[in-house]
Amino acid sequence: MSDLQNDRARSDAIMGDRRITLEHLRAFVAVSDHGGFQRAGNELARSQSAITQGLKRLEDILRCVLVVRDRGHFAGLTEDGHRFIGPAREILVKLNDTVGIMRQPDASDRIALGVLDDFEVEHLNSLAARSLESNSNLRVEVVSGLSEQLKEQFSRGALDIVLYKDMAEDNRVGCECNMRVIREEPLLWVARERFRFDPSCALPLVTFPDGCAYRRAAIQSLETTGVKYSIAYSSASYENVRSAISARLGVGILPKSAVGPDHAIMSKDVGLPTVPNIRLVLAIRNGSARFDRFAGDLHKMLTGPK
Repeated sequence: MSDLQNDRARSDAIMGDRRITLEHLRAFVAVSDHGGFQRAGNELARSQSAITQGLKRLEDILRCVLVVRDRGHFAGLTEDGHRFIGPAREILVKLNDTVGIMRQPDASDRIALGVLDDFEVEHLNSLAARSLESNSNLRVEVVSGLSEQLKEQFSRGALDIVLYKDMAEDNRVGCECNMRVIREEPLLWVARERFRFDPSCALPLVTFPDGCAYRRAAIQSLETTGVKYSIAYSSASYENVRSAISARLGVGILPKSAVGPDHAIMSKDVGLPTVPNIRLVLAIRNGSARFDRFAGDLHKMLTGPK
């Protein structure tokens, strides 16, 4: 049987097999979204055993395995699980849409969300689906950009929630808000091979466009210490910047987690200035409970299991 036939068969089973309940679907989606049986139980206010049994019952009815288990712990979705998660979420969202219509809310909610260009798009679908379960009228408008651009839009009220990067020594974004630091890590000078920098020569800099926190940290540290530099290569793409460093076009500045296996880290004794740590920050505009709820979902997704 083809994948399409399998998908149609499972769709028919959902519509026609009364053994499948909404609690089965909620358990499966919660396990996927929260990365574990215990976390799913906490989210749904049910015991871990109830979540496990509900998911096992769903798998028995569908005659397939939806999640990978490693010594009783959730270890990801199977191929069938990846195919089934979208339709399962859609059913839950449509249910909440129907309930929302009957409740006749006063007005639709709108959230303007700003995220970094390298934010994984698939996360947005998961985040929106989770939020729609609690508010079927929620409308999320997403803008992607560089950190400085997002901070500027947030400070003048164009965005309600923003996810950006800045240097650890920075403080606020220019308006009253709630800020949460998601993570912090060091920035490092990186080249194809380690070498001793000659301060009489201009440093060829491989970097991101103006408005990026990495670029600002690099240039600020160079100018503060009087080191001459020239922009050898600039791109908004992580992969392009890493490739340019690997191709010996110049020296770049990257967070520790983005350093490639073919890169050499330039330590302090080569003549380059120190740079501050970089942090990922979530800022939420004050004054709305729905902003806090949505930001809470985003925070859970960013800090949950990878």
